[in-house]
Amino acid sequence: MQFTTGRAYRAASPRSASLRASAAAGSSTRAAPRTTARTVPTARKYSGGVPAPTVARIDPGRRALAHHEAGHAVVATVLGGTVTKAYLLPDDDPSSDGGRCYVTNLPPHAEAAYFYGGSFAEAYAAHGGPPTPAHVRRVVLANTRDHAALVAAGAPRPSDVPRIISTCWQSIDGLAKKLYTEGTIGQPDVDTALGLPDAERDPEARAHALAAIRAGSVPGTFEVISRDSAWKL
Repeated sequence: MQFTTGRAYRAASPRSASLRASAAAGSSTRAAPRTTARTVPTARKYSGGVPAPTVARIDPGRRALAHHEAGHAVVATVLGGTVTKAYLLPDDDPSSDGGRCYVTNLPPHAEAAYFYGGSFAEAYAAHGGPPTPAHVRRVVLANTRDHAALVAAGAPRPSDVPRIISTCWQSIDGLAKKLYTEGTIGQPDVDTALGLPDAERDPEARAHALAAIRAGSVPGTFEVISRDSAWKL
């Protein structure tokens, strides 16, 4: 059928009709607001062991003390002494004096170097390398016990200590980390750090290894061959 009067009529598509119906309905009733579900994040539970110390958690004072006692232990060992025990006391211990290093069999001529070794290692760690004389002096004066022992020995700056600390620095740094974490070290820990043969099983190889370190050889860079065994340090 065709209409000839008025505007031409064209049937609307079903889609257009539905859109007009929706618009008409929207003019009379407001559409409901659209909502979005949000999930609140929850903290993850740590399931591992005790976290290793990080830079943010390390106590600078306790770290300096660990290097100090490790320096005592290494210098004493290199010069012929035996480390009974080196330790750090807990920070919350009311009787805490910081830490100590107990040594036996130390030759009399090595006593001044032993006391100086702790302060020099502490200054070396703080300076990030060989410290200046002024820095070492400040550290020595701050450690009154070591300073008094150096004055009594009449040797305020034993000349062999800087070389020993520099030569054995990797060993000292490793011992300091162990001491910081575990709170105590002994002669077996020092021997492991320096790569030394066992004193009872092969004293000859151990003596040669210590002589090589005193002469300036870095632990881990040479071999010691004795009649009984060969040690690669």
